[in-house]
Amino acid sequence: MDAKQKIKDIYKKLKNVHEAIGYVKESGVLFVLLLAYFGVSFNKTISVNGILLLLCLIILSIILTYLLCKNAKLSDSERKLYEYLVSEIEEFDLPNWEAWMSNILTPYQFLKCDRSEHIQNFRKNVEKFNYPRKFKKIELTIKNLAKTLFSLREKLLEHGELKSDCIQGQKFYKIRLHEQKKYDELAKEYEVWTEECDQLIYESNKALNWLVEIIRSDFDPTFYIEEGRFSLTVQEGLSYRTVWFEYTREEKNKLLLNEKK
Repeated sequence: MDAKQKIKDIYKKLKNVHEAIGYVKESGVLFVLLLAYFGVSFNKTISVNGILLLLCLIILSIILTYLLCKNAKLSDSERKLYEYLVSEIEEFDLPNWEAWMSNILTPYQFLKCDRSEHIQNFRKNVEKFNYPRKFKKIELTIKNLAKTLFSLREKLLEHGELKSDCIQGQKFYKIRLHEQKKYDELAKEYEVWTEECDQLIYESNKALNWLVEIIRSDFDPTFYIEEGRFSLTVQEGLSYRTVWFEYTREEKNKLLLNEKK
C-alpha cells in the first residue's frame, strides 16, 4: 500500500470517528438524564446525599448538553451557508494551491484572469452574510483570507499588464529609456513593489492555513486532510524550497483583537 492510499484510509476513518463523536455525546446526555430520573424514582425519601447526587447528575447533564450544543449538527440554513462558503474556498483549487500561488511570486508574477475575477467576487460574497454565532471564527478567518487575497490582486494590478488570459507583472523600469537617475528611481520602486506583492502572498498562505485550521477544529476534521498544511515554493538564488507560512499565536491574537474593535 502506497503512502497516498494510507492517507485516504486515514481520511475515511477520521470521518467515521467525527460522525461517531456526535452519537456518543447524544447518548451520554440521555444516559445521565436517565440516571437522574431513576435516582429520583428510587429515592422516595430523599436524603442529603441523595440530593447532592441528584444535583451532581443534573450539573453533569448540563455540561454534556453544552458540549453537545457547542458541536451540534448544523441546521439546514447553517449547513447551506457552510457548504456555500466551502464551495467558494474550493474555487481556489486547493490541491494545486502551491503551484498557482507560487507563480505569483517574484520573478514570475503570473495570475490567471479567471482566478483574479474569483478573488474579486470572493471578497464580495463572504462579506454579504449575517453569520450565526457558531460561525464567528470561520467568519473572521474567511474574511481575513478574502481581504488579503484582494489586497494582493490590487497590488499586482498596480504595475501588472492585463493580458487576454492573465495579469503579468512588468519590470516597468525597463519599459522605456530613461536617464540613469530616473532608471534608478524606478528600479527602487520596482523592488519595493515586488517585495510588497511577495509579502501579501505569504500573508495569503498564512490566512488560508488559519481558515483550514478553524474548519477542521469546528466543522470537519477531515477537510482537505490529504493536503495537510498549505505551502509555497520559494526561490532563493538558484535553488527552491517549500515553506509553510502560518500565523504565530501573537499574530492571531492581534487579528482577533482588531476584529473586536
